[in-house]
Amino acid sequence: IQDDFHFTQNMQSYALPNGPEPVYRFEIGGAAADFLHSASQQGETGRFVVLLAALFRVLERYSGVKNCFVDSPRLLTRPRPEFEGAIPLIAESAAGLTVREYLNQVRTIVQETYAYQDFPVSDFAATLLQHRPATNILLQWEGLHEPASGSYDLTISANRGSTLALTLEGNPNLFNLQFLQHFARHLTHMIAGFAVLDSPLDGISL
Repeated sequence: IQDDFHFTQNMQSYALPNGPEPVYRFEIGGAAADFLHSASQQGETGRFVVLLAALFRVLERYSGVKNCFVDSPRLLTRPRPEFEGAIPLIAESAAGLTVREYLNQVRTIVQETYAYQDFPVSDFAATLLQHRPATNILLQWEGLHEPASGSYDLTISANRGSTLALTLEGNPNLFNLQFLQHFARHLTHMIAGFAVLDSPLDGISL
């Protein structure tokens, strides 16, 4: 993880060397599942946008850092093997947004970023985003993204189905199973909080 965004500092108490393997699989249920179902009317991209938006908000609450970015693989399209690397998706949020405004903002970020996936985005981003708060986190969606490569401190994998199933895989030197369980609850609660679209974004708690 980059020097300006340390999970190791914020969550050191969770890192136990001899605990269970830090892999946690769970299904999104309840109000969060209902909202994701409504988002699925826009296809898999709609649900991906909701999950990404919730992830950005949880990371911001954990770290106190705004406008970080996470990696995501390229979309499943005609491959361009000459260009490799993940696509950086950047969190942008202003004060006073409603949930609807925020989700539209994240949707625009996804659309505009992936419009350039056939270019060497990762190389360009390494220079352009070097002063941005970064995480060593990968978010990937089955059936939407190409297979991912590389090593990450936290990998979030989404599996398609009638309900959204997520797998959280953490670096055992940084996280333990307990942390991933807490993270899963906070992510689910954030998604559920998005259901009231015209409510203030900042009013959603973990």
